Amino acid sequence: MNSMLEPPKDQGSIAAGFGIGWLCMLIGGVIAALLTGAAGMVSQFESARPLLAVVLLFIGLLPLLMPIAAMIHFGRRGRSKTVKGVLFALLSALALLVLLVAACFGLLMNANFH
Repeated sequence: MNSMLEPPKDQGSIAAGFGIGWLCMLIGGVIAALLTGAAGMVSQFESARPLLAVVLLFIGLLPLLMPIAAMIHFGRRGRSKTVKGVLFALLSALALLVLLVAACFGLLMNANFH
């Protein structure tokens, strides 16, 4: 009977999670671009080249790792709707990627690309 008197727990907002997810991907992309430029400067040194491939792999995954970290953060705080919003942002980015690849492939096929 006490559960009826307690206010419902705030589970966040899907729209806020969607915005947070896209913001994380945008900020991750900007940081990745800056770090890639810095890695290009470091690549001039022979001793840094073996490690550079691993660093560039991590840098490339940064725009995807930030929303996943946000999902973990909000999931631990019980904000399940915000986690769903961040997941929807990731899925919409994947859908946008598929559409762009299909459009580019279609353009290349019309240009007699073999």
